[in-house]
Amino acid sequence: MHKILFLIILLVEEILTTTKRMEVFSENKEIHNNFGVGVSISGNFAVIGSPWEEDETENEAGEKGVGGRAYVFLRQDSHWKQIGTLFSNSTEKGDDFGASVSVSGNRTVVGAPIHNLTGAVFVFCFGADDQSPVPWIKQTYKLVPEDAEAGDQFGIDVSLSGNTLLVGSLFSASTESQMQVGSAYVFSFDGSTWTQSAKLLPSYSTLFDGFGTAVSISNSVAIVGAPQCDENGVDSGAAFIFELTDSVWTQSAMLLPNDSESGDHFGNSVSVSGNLALVGAPWNDEVGAVYVFSRVGSSWVQTHKILPGDSVDFFGVTVSINGRYAVIGAYEIRPDSSLSGCAFIFHFVNDNWILVSRMPKITDDDDDDFSYSHLHDISLYEGVDLVDGPFEFKRLDQKLEDD
Repeated sequence: MHKILFLIILLVEEILTTTKRMEVFSENKEIHNNFGVGVSISGNFAVIGSPWEEDETENEAGEKGVGGRAYVFLRQDSHWKQIGTLFSNSTEKGDDFGASVSVSGNRTVVGAPIHNLTGAVFVFCFGADDQSPVPWIKQTYKLVPEDAEAGDQFGIDVSLSGNTLLVGSLFSASTESQMQVGSAYVFSFDGSTWTQSAKLLPSYSTLFDGFGTAVSISNSVAIVGAPQCDENGVDSGAAFIFELTDSVWTQSAMLLPNDSESGDHFGNSVSVSGNLALVGAPWNDEVGAVYVFSRVGSSWVQTHKILPGDSVDFFGVTVSINGRYAVIGAYEIRPDSSLSGCAFIFHFVNDNWILVSRMPKITDDDDDDFSYSHLHDISLYEGVDLVDGPFEFKRLDQKLEDD
């Protein structure tokens, strides 16, 4: 079977009565690039990572680089057009540049968690002006934490909100005696320079909790997942809320579901928007679940548990929330025992999360667009969401032939 990597963009109208789908491919359609492992959307810009890409061809600026890439797409007249290719001249093969991406406004960040053994995050700016009607893109910063050490995997996940950046560092240490507990770093942009402003550590942690696996930030609120936390049993998981008060980031809550059990991996995925937070537990009760937490006064309380409602597995493997809309990723087992990625769109109405769309829709057609795919990342922005499937994808009318 031929393998290609693909990403699907769902354009969801406000009432969500109709859904228009478009497929977005990089111009470099090589197999095994993992195109779509990281996705992010903001306004009319979308960024998609391809961390296994080792192509040494030049980008739009005549530069070369290996160790992964990310692609920038611009939405114009309801169409998405690739306008640029992101990579760094300092990366090397195996750096996984593009494993995580996040875009906010005209700025994007790209994680390379294996770069120089410690990991790094690269900041790019893009835009257009009178002198350059074609959108331009340039790397502006390379960020590494002050206490970086080999094996940290700094950049395993990233989240950008305006001038504030949150970066997961899966195996970084809190103290010399407690290695590899994980952390998350906050960087701030003052208009000219990015500086590390905080290192976030959980109040409860042991070795290999996975703290930093998933991160999300919205203005002055950050959430960090720790899916291997053993608070309520082995790998039951946890998520931690941090809030910025008087220029200081402090932990304000440790989130645990009401029915937490061993092996749930609660915190495998996280997303925050305003006073709402989503946390995925893709191993809960063998099918997965997503928990909704709301800030009430100074506390964060669980308000809902969202279940898939039909036959899927790993529901909550990835999540994204924006306002009153949420997109939740899952896998389903197809008749041939393969895994297929799917996404559920929920709308918060009358104090309930209502399922309004499922992609793909349930069908007996084994050749639907999500066949033989896995869902790894999703991003939601004002009614537009990106859904990716970075593994096998079967489609009769578009194939890549093996050389």
